[in-house]
Amino acid sequence: MSSTTSSALVLAAAVLLALTLAQHGSLAATVEPRVIVVGAGMSGISAAKRLSDAGITDLLILEATDHIGGRMHKKNFAGINVDVSANWVEGVNGGKMSPIVNSTLKLRNFRSDFHPLRLIVSPYICNLRRPTLATVDSR
Repeated sequence: MSSTTSSALVLAAAVLLALTLAQHGSLAATVEPRVIVVGAGMSGISAAKRLSDAGITDLLILEATDHIGGRMHKKNFAGINVDVSANWVEGVNGGKMSPIVNSTLKLRNFRSDFHPLRLIVSPYICNLRRPTLATVDSR
């Protein structure tokens, strides 16, 4: 197992522990972390990972919702996972995306020329056998 994968697993376990402790007030009262990270979105998880890499292991991540990932969230709709928020993740200064995104969230990369007149039709919405690329006339 690579160090990136093991770090992501340790961080995921820390997030789950933090969420569990936050839900059980009696347990949360006994924890006195050196650092509290507010939010389990990409910024909070990245901050916790950097702190962990720097040797700070007694930290607590607080999250207000019942899921991690912040705005990167999906819901099951009619048996299909649907993204309900963030749909753009990019590395800093053109660098690679965060290893957390790659190893933990299992997001797939794709490229687009962002042409405003092209539409990728989903086979799930249109009941097609394969996705099609259509060009739409702007007139």
